[in-house]
Amino acid sequence: MKSRGRSKRLVTGLAMLLALVVVGGVATAASVEPVTIDGWQAGDAAYSCAQATTPMYGPYLHAYKIDDWEWNMDGTYESDSYNPNTFYISNDTLHDDRYRQETFDWDADNSVGAVIVKAGTGANVYYYDPQALGDIELEGYAGKEISHVVFCWNPDGTCAEEGTGWSAGLRYNQRGNWATYTPYDGEWKKVDLLAGRTMRAGYVIFKPFGEQVKIVIKLHDGWRFGYADAEKLYEESIHIQDYEKAPSGNPAPGRFKFKYEAPSGSKFITAVPKNNFYGVHVSLLHEVECP
Repeated sequence: MKSRGRSKRLVTGLAMLLALVVVGGVATAASVEPVTIDGWQAGDAAYSCAQATTPMYGPYLHAYKIDDWEWNMDGTYESDSYNPNTFYISNDTLHDDRYRQETFDWDADNSVGAVIVKAGTGANVYYYDPQALGDIELEGYAGKEISHVVFCWNPDGTCAEEGTGWSAGLRYNQRGNWATYTPYDGEWKKVDLLAGRTMRAGYVIFKPFGEQVKIVIKLHDGWRFGYADAEKLYEESIHIQDYEKAPSGNPAPGRFKFKYEAPSGSKFITAVPKNNFYGVHVSLLHEVECP
């Protein structure tokens, strides 16, 4: 959501101000050097921030994308995520030299960990550690015209931790492994998605779908699909197995019949063959207090 005409805000935070390069009292460059990534894969905000995950900086659970960047994007943009944030774009400039090089300044109500500036076939990723409330003169990849900008962040004082979730039901094994599977009687059914045995990470819905069963996984606020390890970004994070008879023993999700890559948002839908029992295993990230 964008509104124009609001007054531009100054970059806040003493650490940010000290980090800026100043010549004659005027800040002349971004406070951090961007990481340049060739062949950036465009996607929605959450997918983009997942790509920006690194062992040092990520992962980020919250994301906001300003798409269809054009001349004079100055204004106010409001995130509609469950962790609201407001962004203020100012001094959006176009330089007519060798390339059409756009730069801009930004401020935010809540601190930001990374800003992705997509241009051409690549992206400049500006990382902030600690998270920042603003910066100046961010530019696109290879000095080319900006196509979109993505902000990535976690709420102040929180970090992302990896966990495992199972659809609630009966235990595979009565001792040791707490993993659970869900009985299904052919009717609409909703159960909790449990993480760490007791935490309600979301819910799983099973409903008739012709000769199949549609499975919907919806995560609660503060949870996301995926892994903390950036190298696992494109690996399957959802595993589903159907059973005719009640299973037993320790399950091996890596051997489940149906495997899916991590969705970028908080909702996942698929359809699988109709059967009497289902094991639904999900790799998750959730907010915890930083150590």
